[in-house]
Amino acid sequence: MKSRYGISIDVVASLDGRFDAFNESPLDHSGAFRREIASIAACRLRYCPECESSVSRMCGCKAGAQLAALSQRNRLSGIAPATLKRIHAVVAADLASRGSFRVGSVVVGQKVPETAFVSARINVEKHLKECAPWFHRQSTQVRVAFVMYVMSILHPFEDGNGRVMRALITMLAVEGDRGSAQICFLAVYTKLRQREFVSAVQWLSEGSIGQLEEFFRQAVGDFQRMELEFSAVRGAVGYWFDSQFAETM
Repeated sequence: MKSRYGISIDVVASLDGRFDAFNESPLDHSGAFRREIASIAACRLRYCPECESSVSRMCGCKAGAQLAALSQRNRLSGIAPATLKRIHAVVAADLASRGSFRVGSVVVGQKVPETAFVSARINVEKHLKECAPWFHRQSTQVRVAFVMYVMSILHPFEDGNGRVMRALITMLAVEGDRGSAQICFLAVYTKLRQREFVSAVQWLSEGSIGQLEEFFRQAVGDFQRMELEFSAVRGAVGYWFDSQFAETM
């Protein structure tokens, strides 16, 4: 099994000016759409004891409402270690290690052996501080790509990295303009197409950007198909995702 030693500044620098797949949508300013995405992210992607992850109940669940409120109240001004710890403490409140970076190495993706790897023991805080100045200068779309890279490859926490990544993406979608709905969509799409996502991010860690760019293009295509089916009916997006999850299981 391959070991990965943190994130590469060279890879980070290669993201400059890339990723322009996202475009405008009528849902960019839809609070209802963002709340449904937050509900799916909080309650459908893992078991929620509050609503039992029921598609018919999750839109009224407080777990989804908390994630939606977190993204609405906060602008992701940086990728500082303290920021990630605060978010982890909120979205992974059930974990004993909440709000703390991992210390030892950790196996990532054990359920899919062909893409699993070891994220080696490393100074997580130091790595993030080195990238912080760069993060401030980037477009929202490049920040999204970077968040995916960091949370997947650096894997800052023992557990709950996916939850933090989804929270960060929803926060970035709120502060974005063009394509904000499609960015928000990525918060759950990365789970829906997890195998393709993990493969794309691992290629990125090797210095190859094309696979992640293609993943984004596929996400936009699926978003547009979903958008055609979206209506003002409460829970419509959740039912659409549920049908997609059923097809991939």
